[in-house]
Amino acid sequence: MNKTLDFCLVGAPKCGTTSLFNYLKPHPEVFLPKVKEPHYYCTDFPGYRRITTSREYESIFARSLPGQKLGEASVFYLYSKDAVRNLIQEHPACKIVAILRRPIEMLQSYHQQLTNGFRETELDFEKAWQLRHERSLGKNIPVNCLEASHLQYGEVARFGDQIERIYQFVPEQQVLVLFHEDLKTDTRGTYLKLLDFLELSNDGRQHFPRFNESKAHRSRLISRLLMRPPYPLNHAKQWIKKQFNCHRSLLRPLYYGVLYRKEEKQPLSDAFVQSVMQAHEDDIRKLQSLTGRDLSHWLVPRKQRAA
Repeated sequence: MNKTLDFCLVGAPKCGTTSLFNYLKPHPEVFLPKVKEPHYYCTDFPGYRRITTSREYESIFARSLPGQKLGEASVFYLYSKDAVRNLIQEHPACKIVAILRRPIEMLQSYHQQLTNGFRETELDFEKAWQLRHERSLGKNIPVNCLEASHLQYGEVARFGDQIERIYQFVPEQQVLVLFHEDLKTDTRGTYLKLLDFLELSNDGRQHFPRFNESKAHRSRLISRLLMRPPYPLNHAKQWIKKQFNCHRSLLRPLYYGVLYRKEEKQPLSDAFVQSVMQAHEDDIRKLQSLTGRDLSHWLVPRKQRAA
């Protein structure tokens, strides 16, 4: 790629990356491509790579203006073992932005996202969690799953390991770690912190809507027929989209407005929540050490925190 990538939003999923992307996109000093989540540098996740050649990757930045800082957002760059290394080898000065969330909360929303996309067939999160070992052996992998490793829920949320890996390839001064809880309680302050890190002027943004909030299907059967139709209906769907130029962005209002409702999260048992927190305790302490952020409340069940 002949152009220089100035920054990258690397994830994690269901932590606020989409919101940051949409807040930055209209900034006059920034160019973000229409193709969100190209996952070009995820060479270890071939199923998620929407763009696979350097020529195609460079083309998504073709409309950038002189002087604009170029960026992109791919939420699995953080989980990938290859992505940040590949990215920084090509763009040594690129700034890396990660945004993280309490693992049990992130994972429940992430599981819901996978079931919405029919990448996960086990609708009960606790049961899906228990399938980790079986799936690590290549068993019980849903047919529409793009990458089996993305069903290893415990690994997806090991943020301490992931940030540590980033620091192996990227100088700390080029890395900004944000937190979903700050984005939620002080959205403008978090946005200004991001602008300062990227050396962008304050564009005066005051409105911060939420993006990519958790959803659930009104009818899984209807959604499945429209989103993942069986052969040969899938070929008919692709033909219609091509003939009528129905891009994903045009279909999204239909999907979101008609097919989805606001998610009502499943209640999780206290024992399960405790087991997930225990599985991540060492990693959370590592993340706390790496970032200097007090994350002790991530290890306390919500009921105890409320009390």
